[in-house]
Amino acid sequence: MELNQYDCIIITGAFGFLGKNFIKKFQDVITKPIYLLKPRTPKNELDFEQYPNLSESEICELVSQKDCALLHFATDYGYSHDDARTVETNLLLPLKILQFMKSSSLFVNTDTVLPKWLNSYSLSKKQFNEWIRIYSNRIKYLNLSIEHFFGPSDDKTKFVPNLLNMMIERTDEILLTPGNQKRDFLYINDVLSAFDLIFSQLDSIFSNERNDIIISYGHPISIREFVELAADVLNYDKSRLKFGYYPYRENEIMDLHLDISFLNELGWKPKIDRKKSIYLYAKSKSI
Repeated sequence: MELNQYDCIIITGAFGFLGKNFIKKFQDVITKPIYLLKPRTPKNELDFEQYPNLSESEICELVSQKDCALLHFATDYGYSHDDARTVETNLLLPLKILQFMKSSSLFVNTDTVLPKWLNSYSLSKKQFNEWIRIYSNRIKYLNLSIEHFFGPSDDKTKFVPNLLNMMIERTDEILLTPGNQKRDFLYINDVLSAFDLIFSQLDSIFSNERNDIIISYGHPISIREFVELAADVLNYDKSRLKFGYYPYRENEIMDLHLDISFLNELGWKPKIDRKKSIYLYAKSKSI
């Protein structure tokens, strides 16, 4: 893994869904010291006591002294409707750290494929993507835009885990939009395999000036198709699916038209199809 060419690895959002899975997957192949951004509140699920938990100011000091690879996984999806908190996590925190980083360091940002003006989450993410480009003449960066991904231990408030949990719990009714908007659902293991490939080819990627990479399944389907597939896999009564109960959200994106050709050129393909991904999620719930 070419991340090992840096003096240390720093991870924000290490206690979130993506961060936890990344560390569990790659901690044995990362040979350099790993530092984690201290979470706002204590986390009980996975403490990572073997890695130093640093404050924002301590991380800023560290990146000013060492050649670091900083992986910005911390994300606020805006579910709390606290725009200041969303902006703090998605824009101000990474910008603060970025200002202190040495020119020989690497900043890896996780972005959204959603358009800028859809909501506060996508706006703050795209604003940081614009800011990081200002620093592109003096620092290496990757901007990894990831479509809807999910898996065991995911945030229960996100669409896919919430949907699957309701089916698993045999909720009387599941209230939905008409569901014609297309999305490209991806299982967490395939996200990690894409990371593995990308982080093993950093020098080649930078030599080709490919700073922006989309990570997605590569075959979008409608929300309705995904929901009905999940109902089939989980033996949930489709008559309980109330499509059209809710209207589409304002400015809803019906089709994202994602291009993952560069990732395919690197040699990546998803290995877990939608049906299996739903089954694996359910299996993790002891179904």
